Amino acid sequence: MKFSAAETVQRGHAFALVDEADATLIDDAGMPLALFGPLGDHSDFYQAIDAVIASLQPSHYEIDFRRRVALTETGYSEVERRLREQGLLKASTTLHDIASISLLHHVVQSLRAHVMLVRDRDYVIENGNVTIVDGLTGRPMPGRRYDEGLHQALEAKEGCAIGEETHTLAAITFQTYFRRYARLAGMTGTAIADAEEYNEIYGLDVISIPTHRPMIRTDESVLHASTAGKLRAILRDLEDAAARGQPVLIGAPTIERSEALAAMLEANGWRQRHEQTDHDATTRTFAVLNAKHHAREAQIIAAAGAPGAVTIATAMAGRGTDIRLGGEHADEATRARVIAAGGLLVIGTAHHDHGRMDEQLRGRAGRQGDPGRSIFHASLEDELLTNAAITTQPAEQTARIAPAVGSRLIRAAQKRHEIRSFDRRLGLLRFDTIIQRQREDFYDLRRNIRDANDTLTLATRLRHETIDDLIDRFATPAAPWDIAGLDHAVRSVLTLAVEINPPSADPKAAAQALAQHIRAMADRWIDGKIARMGESMFVDILRRVMMALIDHLWSEQSDRLDHLKRRIGDRRLPPHKVVAEFQLEAFALFERMIADFRRQVTAYAMRVGILPA
Repeated sequence: MKFSAAETVQRGHAFALVDEADATLIDDAGMPLALFGPLGDHSDFYQAIDAVIASLQPSHYEIDFRRRVALTETGYSEVERRLREQGLLKASTTLHDIASISLLHHVVQSLRAHVMLVRDRDYVIENGNVTIVDGLTGRPMPGRRYDEGLHQALEAKEGCAIGEETHTLAAITFQTYFRRYARLAGMTGTAIADAEEYNEIYGLDVISIPTHRPMIRTDESVLHASTAGKLRAILRDLEDAAARGQPVLIGAPTIERSEALAAMLEANGWRQRHEQTDHDATTRTFAVLNAKHHAREAQIIAAAGAPGAVTIATAMAGRGTDIRLGGEHADEATRARVIAAGGLLVIGTAHHDHGRMDEQLRGRAGRQGDPGRSIFHASLEDELLTNAAITTQPAEQTARIAPAVGSRLIRAAQKRHEIRSFDRRLGLLRFDTIIQRQREDFYDLRRNIRDANDTLTLATRLRHETIDDLIDRFATPAAPWDIAGLDHAVRSVLTLAVEINPPSADPKAAAQALAQHIRAMADRWIDGKIARMGESMFVDILRRVMMALIDHLWSEQSDRLDHLKRRIGDRRLPPHKVVAEFQLEAFALFERMIADFRRQVTAYAMRVGILPA
């Protein structure tokens, strides 16, 4: 979006080497990288919407199998009633009316903020601001904001200062962005699990590199019938490790779960270390590492391998540092003591939706040939199993499920989630591939305008095509000419007064002659303008106007394509027709945008600068 090549940061996409490739190319695949522009302050509006949504009951909305929330019929009636009380909805209209599309959008965003996004899981409150939490690493991401009013809805929900509303100027997904590189490579410890996706989406092969030293870690999984039984087993393992002086890393899926585990330990005589000091193995203390304690991450990790140390952490994958046995600055005697105790013990408190995330947590132990052990404690009441609708036979619902049965249930649930996630990312890519073709065509045009020296030639072609568009619309041979409409269009677009006579016996020839006449008048108008302004000044102004128009029109087109995706998804079409339908309608929108560009460039060119006498 720069106005000169010298200002451009990226000048080609030759080769990309991606660290933590699974996080970037898989987990964040559908995430848009976006540039935003301000729309102004609408705090009162968001607060009014929030007051309406906060009053809803569970019967007023429902969540489908795709984890999307929507109002029920009762919910619509209640929201409409409350909106009318707030003065946001006229008595004669409903949320389903065309005029209420924007209002309905903000109602749905507020509903998402209240129902789907959970504090201390999806976001945290820092210094009075809503900060998004990275679902992979558990780290806060200051500066990132949800788009389309969702972040403002969260700020209203939490009583924070509401930021200025923005709209998307340009966006591209990670998938589409990295597919632009001529050569692409990456690395991660768990690539094999997604080998099919790497190949299908990015055309990449996966090669497994053997470990430098033999891996001697032991891995276990236990499935319990209830959450209570799972927590008792975790506490037993923890007490046993503490008695032997073995360091323990406990993996929790969310901030909320990590703090619940901390509360359980405190209720059983443990004490949380809020300030990092030298670890004393004789005291039963533990540390918590999540987005709320992000500033102390280095100190917490440095002490996590000390004898008897206990660390509760969210999303350890991608933190980029090893837990050293004995502690960061341990002597050989301390390190030998920890090795004799069995090395690092990793306890998983719930299986992740994707199996490789389990492997990433297990992989904190047994690194570089060190001894270690990992054990996952899960229960039939965990979200992974309940969301996947995994059921068990009555005989299996004992205090502890047989290992073979437990492994089968967990893997089936993870596989079901992985397939759904892959299909969702593949669907997004199919949509975005169509959008990318439009994006490339439009930005190729912008780049040519920025770097080439034929701005006047392009402007002339656009002007002539605009005149042809007007003739085709108002002076068609197959129907009576709309002389009044053509006269109005020529005056509004070209600022010219043209005498238009009714067609002769040959309407087609008359239309062609009229088009040539209007073109000649417009060309003379531009030539007179250039003579007075100077070609250099006129071309520079016109070039910047054309690039600014492209930026504006693409921003509008992006919004239209996003709305089109939602509309296509709501039509309940057969899967094989969804992309074809989107492509057809997206192309029609693109043609309309190109016509708008021609018309607006012509109108600006005819009006800019000093008008001839």
